[in-house]
Amino acid sequence: MLYCNETGVFTPKIVITNATVTFFQTTDVVQGTIYYYRIAALNLFGEGVSSSILSISAAAVPVAPHNITLVSADETHITITWTESFNGGS
Repeated sequence: MLYCNETGVFTPKIVITNATVTFFQTTDVVQGTIYYYRIAALNLFGEGVSSSILSISAAAVPVAPHNITLVSADETHITITWTESFNGGS
């Protein structure tokens, strides 16, 4: 059983109930939202103890680069530099 929610308080939606699946992939995410997952094994006797909770933040678009500086400019070339954003933008 794979449980997922967006609040961290588990009244989760059940995402997978197929006991043979060992992976999960979704495209139904919102940038910047934190998702919480936990997994429990299931067999004929019932559901086992759940895993610890895994929290993952869906990647967000990067913030704007900063410290934009003109290095040089002439009739045929312009050179500028900048500092990349803190969350992976460039």
